[in-house]
Amino acid sequence: MAESAAPAGASDEVKNLLDTPPPWIIRRGATTAVVAFSLLVLAAWMVRIPESIEASATLQTEYAPVRFRVPQSCPQFAVFVKDGDTVNAGSWLAVRKTSANPLHILKLRNLLSPLQTLSGVEIEQIFLPDKLRLGPLDEVYQIFRQTHAAFIKTLNAGSNTDAATSLDAQMTLVKSSIRTFEDKLRREQRVLEQRRNSVREGQTLIRRKELTYEAYALRLKAMKSTEGEVRDIELDVQRERRELERLERWKVAIRQQAVDRNYQGLLDLRRELRDLLDAIQTWENEHIFSSPIAGRVNMKSALVPGKLYRNNFQDVLGIHPFGQPGDRFTALLYLEGSRAGKVMPGQSVFIQVEGYPVTEFGFLRGKVQDRPYYSGDPERQLTVDVLLDEELTTTTGYQIPYDFALRGEAEIIIENDRFLHQLLRGFAGLF
Repeated sequence: MAESAAPAGASDEVKNLLDTPPPWIIRRGATTAVVAFSLLVLAAWMVRIPESIEASATLQTEYAPVRFRVPQSCPQFAVFVKDGDTVNAGSWLAVRKTSANPLHILKLRNLLSPLQTLSGVEIEQIFLPDKLRLGPLDEVYQIFRQTHAAFIKTLNAGSNTDAATSLDAQMTLVKSSIRTFEDKLRREQRVLEQRRNSVREGQTLIRRKELTYEAYALRLKAMKSTEGEVRDIELDVQRERRELERLERWKVAIRQQAVDRNYQGLLDLRRELRDLLDAIQTWENEHIFSSPIAGRVNMKSALVPGKLYRNNFQDVLGIHPFGQPGDRFTALLYLEGSRAGKVMPGQSVFIQVEGYPVTEFGFLRGKVQDRPYYSGDPERQLTVDVLLDEELTTTTGYQIPYDFALRGEAEIIIENDRFLHQLLRGFAGLF
């Protein structure tokens, strides 16, 4: 017989109350247990627990950036660019220490290069600055300036001075006439706009029956008359401009005759020009470090453009190509081969970048692009290509500045399985 749960000395009523279970437990206990178990199974079915593989990651681009390091033969240098600048292929990045002012040489090169295809009349109109610090190029430049001055002097001596003076006087009169016609044209255009507004207003007043047709006709006639005057003045301006162009062609033709008579002087000038441009190119080859590609500059340290620095034989800057698929950042993952078979294209990847704690900066997100392939490592290490969802933008919205040596740890989500499946597989593994 089961022992009573009531304490000794308790009354019969208390003993009956403690020894008799409540009827609702007997009626609903099984149902409650079934419902609770069902809820647990449902929760195990609904809840998903991700399964992942860890790997090391190296961030890169499809087209590798170009590193720039000053050669060991250059003890001191200065840079022309700053972080974030865009450069073209051939743009100047840095210069060796030199007695010349590189910006003066660049200015002179840009001034002289177009002269190679110009005629003698056009070359003589070029102004050559005299206050340039060109260092070893100064002597060649002064020779060219002297040849240029001698060429102009010869042209002036051989030109038809009387004809040129007469043309100059005519051109002055034509220019004055053009200015007069243009002033008159602007005044008439203002009058025309006023009369057009008057006509538009008259149309509104006629619809309201506040203006007679005779008054509206007068407004319209005045507008048409002003339009005719404007057209006549425009024709006068065009005629005077054509005349000015004709006089200028005559003046150039007279000057060209002097050039033709001094053809040898023109040849000498062009030869001196080629010698100067060749000297500039030689100086540039010896002192200037140019960009091999077009792209965006990524400085390795805070160097001030134009300031002289000692060469420490380290990377000065990098150039990240733009306008190409190279703008798409990728990550190369290195993982062991034991679980690599579960890695499939499209799986999500989260990357923690070294130096950027996830608690503060967040993760980089990406997708697996292809199945793992053998990296050539004797320990059977495999590699996986991952395309980042956004260009070095983390889950917190932070933009990580690009560097050649960005590395981190990656987590590949290979499965996002239900907890119930994992629980059943765990039980199956016990037997």
